[in-house]
Amino acid sequence: MNIMSAIDHRPTLAPCKATACRFVASTAVLVAVLTTPAAADDAMHRLAKVVGTTQANCKQCHPSEVAHWEKTTHFRSLNRLQYAGNSKKYADAMGIASSTLMTTSLCADCHGTRSLVDGAPQVVSGVSCESCHGAARDWLKSHGEYTEGQTFTTLSALRAARSDEVAEHRVQRLESTRKAGMIRPEMLHELARNCLQCHVVGNEQLIAAGHKVASNFELLSWLNGEVRHNFFEDAHTNAAAPSLWQSTTGGTPEQRDRLKFVVGGMAQLEVALQKRAEAASPVYVPQIGAYFAAANGRVTQVNALAGVSQTQSMVARMGPLLGTMFVPMPTDRDTYGAASIEIRELIDAYLAEHDGSDQAALDALTKALPPHYSLQFKEQFLEK
Repeated sequence: MNIMSAIDHRPTLAPCKATACRFVASTAVLVAVLTTPAAADDAMHRLAKVVGTTQANCKQCHPSEVAHWEKTTHFRSLNRLQYAGNSKKYADAMGIASSTLMTTSLCADCHGTRSLVDGAPQVVSGVSCESCHGAARDWLKSHGEYTEGQTFTTLSALRAARSDEVAEHRVQRLESTRKAGMIRPEMLHELARNCLQCHVVGNEQLIAAGHKVASNFELLSWLNGEVRHNFFEDAHTNAAAPSLWQSTTGGTPEQRDRLKFVVGGMAQLEVALQKRAEAASPVYVPQIGAYFAAANGRVTQVNALAGVSQTQSMVARMGPLLGTMFVPMPTDRDTYGAASIEIRELIDAYLAEHDGSDQAALDALTKALPPHYSLQFKEQFLEK
């Protein structure tokens, strides 16, 4: 199974916003069955937009962020692309040649960052900056260009330039990077969706081979834990929230935590419905159904503590689906696909109307949720 045949285990049900679907390292670009030269050319074109953390020299402006990334499970994810252990088991079950694990395999979609090297798909690192923030070729220069024709030799000068950036220029810069495919820190819905396209698996053959249907990913705990990398203002302090988000919105880390908690649960519901719409296997259906039920429980909990019109609508809409979720039906694609789109629209409406300031009742939950760190990260960097 490779780039010129059936390549991605993540079904796409309906058009997403340009940056709303996972696009990069795995490039949800390899999302279809590439049966025509035009489709293959399009996939290769999109892969060409992935630069790579080393190739992009990200550490020139983000040295602390890159140093932190190099400590993480994401950085070490290449280990999952070795033909051994569970990787070998899944590859054999899927008919994936060991020689393609670091090139065109579906495994590389989520366990590596893939770009074009000498014109061919190749994994260039583990899960990286572009895995989360989008393929960088079209926004790499503009995302840190705070004045026209800027040149800086020190990080302090770069920070000063961002602080002095004219408001109109900032608005234009941020909008241009979004249009170019960057998933920015303030784009919580897109970030959550992007994460979940890998942290929830939709390939039924892979599940039948023994792969988990989902990791223990929870947006708030993960973004507050090992994944957090807010060093722009102070290279030695990993801030509780992105500094640009705080300065432009006036929001607090507590408000952002509430948003992450709510949007994370809502996005789990959205993606669970997306995957369920494509499900047919009697092995997969109950597993994704259980994941859906847990996500629905999260949204119901939010609605009970700090309900708003969007959570109320979700709870009312999801209730009837619980009765059919575990039984495959001929209408599943239409039923759950439409429900997923409804949830997506409600998430966008929620973020347009709420900034977290009106849901302080959620603090009892957000403050009790510990930041997520992998065992290896804890042993190497937290327990010394």
